[in-house]
Amino acid sequence: MMICCSVVFADLLPYNIMKMHLLASIDVGSNTFRLLIGKISQKNRLIDVFSDRIITRLGDRVGETGRLQERNMADSLSALRRFASILTEYHVEQISAISTSASGKHRMPTALFKGYWPKPVSG
Repeated sequence: MMICCSVVFADLLPYNIMKMHLLASIDVGSNTFRLLIGKISQKNRLIDVFSDRIITRLGDRVGETGRLQERNMADSLSALRRFASILTEYHVEQISAISTSASGKHRMPTALFKGYWPKPVSG
């Protein structure tokens, strides 16, 4: 597993942002998992508080084998554990998650998501 980047914007914003209602989005992609934590400003704009992406290669070789690879599922689980830790640290109150067809079509074990299955999207 390779962590591409991790950016914390909270240090650049006023202190009170950490005390405001935070929202998060998790994108479970075929190649990369992404996490965005933010808040909605008074002008209804999203202010980034934290973002991270981790390359998991979840969909690697699915076209050839028709199956998700064990190593890639393990890397994906590790990425989700990292995200869970970050979400807890930031006290995120609302989380939304989506997944690509790789996780839905090839039935990644639901244990990976601890009973919460992200909404699948095409493309």
